Amino acid sequence: MERTIVAVTDYIEPDLMWEEEQLARLGVKLMAYQLKFAPPEELLSKVKDADVLVVNMARMNGEVIGGLRRCRLIIRHGVGYDNVDVAAATRKGIMVSYVPDYCLEEVAEHTIALMMACVRRLFQGRKVLEDSARRGSWDFEPLVPTFRLMGKTVGIVGCGRIGSRVLRRLSGFGVRTIVCDPYLPKERRRELGVPFVDLEALLSESDVVTLHVPLNSETYHMISEPQLRAMKPTAYLVNTSRGRSWTRRPWPGPSGRDG
Repeated sequence: MERTIVAVTDYIEPDLMWEEEQLARLGVKLMAYQLKFAPPEELLSKVKDADVLVVNMARMNGEVIGGLRRCRLIIRHGVGYDNVDVAAATRKGIMVSYVPDYCLEEVAEHTIALMMACVRRLFQGRKVLEDSARRGSWDFEPLVPTFRLMGKTVGIVGCGRIGSRVLRRLSGFGVRTIVCDPYLPKERRRELGVPFVDLEALLSESDVVTLHVPLNSETYHMISEPQLRAMKPTAYLVNTSRGRSWTRRPWPGPSGRDG
């Protein structure tokens, strides 16, 4: 009888020795690769005979999935699964799963860090103050105005596992929080105890907008030029969702600059 093969396409851990030992006890062979940016033909040549695939960032497109000989399960090692062609897997009878609670706390904390960095202008501030200090001065005038987060309005788009954690962390900052999430059940809305508004209202009222949505046909470029124009000229957009949930195409901002 052939051993079951689990193939890991790519990983961020230093090694997978523990995983290999645990699977070996079950008679399962682990094959670990670093094929994050590998072309489809190279990726397929390594994993075509695997029974189970564990995928981090490698792209499992239709070509790769179509060439799998024995695979019955693809596990996306993370929350999003937009790098897996689910339709192609379904046609081939392959189940796709993911890890819904992967790094929830870390992403929520990182969101707050990015929010504070924007509001306090830490990115620009470091360079401005370092340059002025080298000139023998301490000129922070280029950073004016810098505002406090307290008393401002933060709009959360998507209040699921991560968005709700961001909401909870914001409770100590003295901000007004509003949420847009048309898919959240009424019971859950009542539990959260914050105003729910549509996207248009959220964008126009918020001083900071933070995105926490999965990438799908409805959220692809959900924030583009019309939505950016609807925001306050002084507002910040923080995106810890997939990058394609908003368009990066430069557009002339209110001042005439690209923004």
